[in-house]
Amino acid sequence: TNSRKWKGRLQMLGVLTIHSIVFLLPLANSPPLGSNPGLLNNPVTYQVYTVFYIVKAIYLFASAHQVRSGYPPFAKEDGTFTQPSLTGLVLFSIYRAIPFLFEAKTILDWTCSSSPLFFGDWLKLHDIHCNLYMVECDLVYRKSLKRKKGDIYRTEIKVVVGFFAIFGLVLIVWLPFMIYLTGVPLFVNPLQSVTLTTKIEGAHNSWRLCEHSDVVGIHDVPAGPRLDALRAPPYNLPNNLMQETVQQVAVSGDSTYAWTITPPSLRKLIETVQNDETCRLVMAFRFEMESGSVSRVRYETALNRQQMLKTLNATHTTPDSESTEKSRDIAVTVEGAYPLYTHILAAGEARPVGPKVNLKLSRMSSQGVEWWAMQSVSVQKEMFDPNGMDSSDTEVERKRRSHRKSQSKTKKGKEQLNEDPEHVFSRVGVVFFTLSDQMLLGKLIDSSIYEYGMFALYFTFVFSLGRFLRVYVVGMSYRIIYEDWGDVEFVKELLNDIYAARWDREYELEEEMYGELIQLYRHPEKLINVTRPPTKLEGIINWPSTAPIKKKID
Repeated sequence: TNSRKWKGRLQMLGVLTIHSIVFLLPLANSPPLGSNPGLLNNPVTYQVYTVFYIVKAIYLFASAHQVRSGYPPFAKEDGTFTQPSLTGLVLFSIYRAIPFLFEAKTILDWTCSSSPLFFGDWLKLHDIHCNLYMVECDLVYRKSLKRKKGDIYRTEIKVVVGFFAIFGLVLIVWLPFMIYLTGVPLFVNPLQSVTLTTKIEGAHNSWRLCEHSDVVGIHDVPAGPRLDALRAPPYNLPNNLMQETVQQVAVSGDSTYAWTITPPSLRKLIETVQNDETCRLVMAFRFEMESGSVSRVRYETALNRQQMLKTLNATHTTPDSESTEKSRDIAVTVEGAYPLYTHILAAGEARPVGPKVNLKLSRMSSQGVEWWAMQSVSVQKEMFDPNGMDSSDTEVERKRRSHRKSQSKTKKGKEQLNEDPEHVFSRVGVVFFTLSDQMLLGKLIDSSIYEYGMFALYFTFVFSLGRFLRVYVVGMSYRIIYEDWGDVEFVKELLNDIYAARWDREYELEEEMYGELIQLYRHPEKLINVTRPPTKLEGIINWPSTAPIKKKID
C-alpha cells in the first residue's frame, strides 16, 4: 500500500511536469509581435510536438491504470521474453543489437532490485538467461520444420534466406554510396533568417557602422522564366548549380541600431581611413537555415577613402525636416561590395558565387539620431562566366567575352537601360540571392561528409558493420557448447528458482543457486548431461538421433 501511494505521487508529478512542458514552454518562447517565428510556428516542429504529447498522454493513461489496478507478481522470472518462437527470436536479436539498450536495462534492474549478487554476477546471470532464450527459440523453430534426417531444406527456404542475406550485404556495401552519388535529396533546407553587419577595418582596429537584422522578405525563385532570366546577363547565375534552392533575400537598408561613436573614436577612425592603405569595408553575413544550422561568411572590399572621409567629416547642421534629404547626399559608393549569390553548403559553409554588387553606403540623420543605410545599386560591370569559370576559361569563352565587351562599347545607351531588366534592385535595401544545398541525410551526416569526405565515412561505416558481422561469425565455434543443446528445461528451471528465491527474499538461497549455476557452466560434461533431450529428436542436425537421451528424473 505504501509503495502504491508513492507511485501515485510520482504519477501526479509526471502529469504536472509533462503538461507544464507542453503548455507553458510554447508561451515562454512566444515571440513579440513582428519578430522571428516562435517555437511552434514551424509546421514540422508543431507536428513533432503534437505527436510527442499524444504518446506521453497514452503513457500516462497506461501507467495511471497500472497504479490503480496494482502490479502483477511477474518478478518470479525475467519477463523480457517468455514465449519462445521465431518471431520472438528476431525481435530479441533486434533488442540485443540496439547499442546500450540491454546494458541500460540490466543496470537499472540491478540498481532497483534487492539481490545479494554483485553487478558482474548479475550481468552473467542475465547473459545466461538471454542465451537460453535464444537456444529455446532455435529448438522450437527446428522442431516446427518437421524434417527427416538427411532431407535437404526446401528450395523456398534457401531462396528466401539466401536472397535476404545477399540483399542485406549489397545494401551495406553499396546503398550509402549510391544514395550520395545519385544526389536524391530527402528534404530541402531553405533560409530562415539573415543578419548583416558592416564594419570598417584597418590594420589594427575595427569599427562597426551598422547591423541589419530586419528581413524585408525571403522569396523562393522556382524553376521557370524568372530563374532563366537570372542565368542571363547581367545576373549570370552559374549554370552548374541546378539542384539548389534559390531564394531572393531583401534586407532593410536602414540599420537596426543607431550609430553611436565618441569623438575620440571618430577621430581615430578618420585617421585610419586617411592614413591606413589597408583600410577596407567588411560585410559579415550570418545565415540561419530551417534545419537549425548557422553559416557565416564575410567579404572585404577596398574603400574609396576620399568619399569615406567626406562622409565621416560631414556634420548635420540643417533642421530636422531637411536633414534626412541632405544626409542622403553624404554617401560612399562601394564597387563590388558583396556577391550577388551566396552558395550555402549543407556542411554550414557559405561561398560566394557569381558577379558582385555595387553598394551605396549613406550616413543618415534625423531628430538628433545618426545611423547608416545601405542600398544595392547594380551588378558590377565585369564579364563573368555563367558556368563559374574564372582563370581556366576556354578560348571560346574568351572570344565571347571580347564580343560582349565590343557590344557594350557600341551600345552603351541601350545597356544602361538593361542594367537591371528583372528589377532585382528596385527594392530599398540590400538585395542578394542564396543557393541552399538540399539536405541528403540530415545535418550531422551531411556536415561530416563535407568535413571528412565521403570515402572516409563510407569506409568507416562499411568497415564497422563488416567487423560486427565477422565477430559474430568467427566466434560461432566457441559457442557450440552453450548453444547447441537438445533441451533447456533444467537450466531454465534453475534460473526461475533463482528469480523465485529473490522474490521471496531468500537471498542466501538465491546466492547458493547462482553458485550452482556457475559451477554447472564450469563443467562441460555435466552441462552436456543436463541438456540432453528427454526424447529422441528427429531431424535436428546438432543433436544426433543415436546419442543417448537424458534419464528421467523423479
